Amino acid sequence: PYLMVFFSLAMVGYISLSQEILWYRLLGYLTGGRPQVFGLLLAAFLVGVALGSLHAKRLCEKGTDPYAYLVRAMLLTAAVFYLATPLASWLTAHFGKDAGVYLIFPIIGLVAFLTGGVLPMLIHVGIDDKGGSSTVSMSWLYFANIVGATCGPMLTGFVLLDQFTLEGNVVVLTAITLAFAVLLLLVVPKSGQYKGVAIGLMLLLVGAGWLAHAPLYDGHMEKIQYGKTDAAPFKTILENRGGIISVEAGREDAIYGTGIYDGKFNTDPVINSNWIDRAYIIAALHREPKRMLEVGLSSGSWTRVVSLYQPVETMQVVEINKGYPQVVSQYPDIAKVLNLPKLTLHFDD
Repeated sequence: PYLMVFFSLAMVGYISLSQEILWYRLLGYLTGGRPQVFGLLLAAFLVGVALGSLHAKRLCEKGTDPYAYLVRAMLLTAAVFYLATPLASWLTAHFGKDAGVYLIFPIIGLVAFLTGGVLPMLIHVGIDDKGGSSTVSMSWLYFANIVGATCGPMLTGFVLLDQFTLEGNVVVLTAITLAFAVLLLLVVPKSGQYKGVAIGLMLLLVGAGWLAHAPLYDGHMEKIQYGKTDAAPFKTILENRGGIISVEAGREDAIYGTGIYDGKFNTDPVINSNWIDRAYIIAALHREPKRMLEVGLSSGSWTRVVSLYQPVETMQVVEINKGYPQVVSQYPDIAKVLNLPKLTLHFDD
């Protein structure tokens, strides 16, 4: 039915662009936010969409059953997307970070190939050849896809990334994809036997994922960050839409932002594990500083040292990730700075 095609195209847009958001989160963590990553991600995504569309065109021309293709494509999309993160972490742990990165780009292309073929196939089955009216109908279907593609980054990027970890978001999006595949299966004009076999296969996939999830995702973030199989678990890990903050236990705990070293929790210039003596040198650079701006809170160690300098009356700290104060609050001596009247925190870029 046309309304089902309309809804389906919105769902495909939502799923596809949500996957792109999560691909970028995974690749950003793998590469430490390397700037060219987004361009390469987009290239792999667009190539996959283009090839998927061409493949769907050829299938339509051959008269291939479009309904079986749609169900099969969504099932494969869910399975490949779910397995991508643990595969990347395993390769990274055994063969280094480049191996994980090189794996992800072809997987992005493969998943985009599958969803890219679904869009023209849905339009093919949803449009009757009725002259001018089919053009209007097709325009509405493209509109549905654009609405879904807009909702993907907004809901996943701004809401779900604040509610769930990368792992959690992968599970949620996989579940949404499988639920959509079930809905497709219920409405496509296929035999009861075909639908029974397909549902059985879906249940088998869900059961296998349920049983294998813990070993598949065990320590995946540590494997990605350190690139080794025996990495110790993080002392703390906090994920939100601003990024991933992790803390490594040690004599002085070290903090990382999106896999990049951010400093250590230390204010003692004698220990000086984080070169905190540089913060004390500030007193020699200005006779009587009253207003100070700090870009980046990180461990809060520099902020704490500077706040103790008597002439300083106001401190403005700009931080992009709202999670840092939550991590800093676990270190009582440094956390005192967060409650100082002279300190103002701005969460912005």
